[in-house]
Amino acid sequence: MTNRARSGMRHIGRKIYHLVGGVGLLSLYFILGRKQALIFYAALFMLILLIDGARLMIPAWNRALFARFRSFIRKNEE
Repeated sequence: MTNRARSGMRHIGRKIYHLVGGVGLLSLYFILGRKQALIFYAALFMLILLIDGARLMIPAWNRALFARFRSFIRKNEE
């Protein structure tokens, strides 16, 4: 197997994650309706912002997340 093929296979989980996440968020829009979906999106955004902010300010948390999600992280994101 070539390096390029291995690289593509390594990130298949990341691609599936993005696909499922996008379809999931779109589905919530139709299930919940516009107003409730936007409230959910705002709450989700705040949660992600909090987690990412903590990741940037707390080195131990950053290392823990990188260790847990290693297969989803590209080399240039380390």
